[in-house]
Amino acid sequence: MGSIVKYECENCGFKFTDKSLIFYLNEDKDEIVEESLTMKTSKKMDNSELAGYLYVGYCKNCDNFIKTYVPEINNTNLNEKEIYNLIPDLIGNDLKFNKILTFDFNKTSFQHRRKILLENNCPNCDNQMALLIDDLHPCPQCGEESVNAIETINIK
Repeated sequence: MGSIVKYECENCGFKFTDKSLIFYLNEDKDEIVEESLTMKTSKKMDNSELAGYLYVGYCKNCDNFIKTYVPEINNTNLNEKEIYNLIPDLIGNDLKFNKILTFDFNKTSFQHRRKILLENNCPNCDNQMALLIDDLHPCPQCGEESVNAIETINIK
């Protein structure tokens, strides 16, 4: 079971909904599917040749949400550069307001992955932005430590 969490900053009113997103290559291998992580979608992810986590961050400078695709499963013959070129084609747009991070989940410690996700640059303006928006991190809009979960919805 997964959950969708709605956050709001008490200081500036910034709102964000964390849908615990994953992505995977569909069976026809012609589309990237984006869904919330549940038991059902976890199985689809595990059975896909290319899959991973999808983080939605916020760039204060661009005043835009940025999707970051982090492939975890690669059972294709594609290398990192080929994956980097394939994903934009399959999601139907260029990398404007999207980015792709590739690192080997099996060889990267949890702490190092966390650092990669927290210390990132926007693909559009190159300013620093965090990919994680939750009540454990400062508000991406105003920088205050006042982001709170205001609603949690459990999904199966």
